[in-house]
Amino acid sequence: MPTDTSERDLERLICTALTGHACDPPRAGEVAEPQPGYGGVGWTCGNPNDYDKALQRVMTAVLKDDTELFKQFMDNESFRRWMTDTVFGLTYESLSR
Repeated sequence: MPTDTSERDLERLICTALTGHACDPPRAGEVAEPQPGYGGVGWTCGNPNDYDKALQRVMTAVLKDDTELFKQFMDNESFRRWMTDTVFGLTYESLSR
């Protein structure tokens, strides 16, 4: 059987090591309860769709304050990736304190 070296498979391996399960998001239209935190090293999974929705809400609010920032976020893929990584990092940094 060939080894799966996709990004998603790597994410599943990391999530399994940290949480004890693969952290697969629920399918569209499916309601899922978070899995209990057994196994792993104490991390819990989130739904990446929730993070994306929250980031879009923040960026929509920023539109009212800074149209250029919003334009860069929507039109410039490298800026959007940087902004997403930065906000994600700051979020997890504040949660780990």
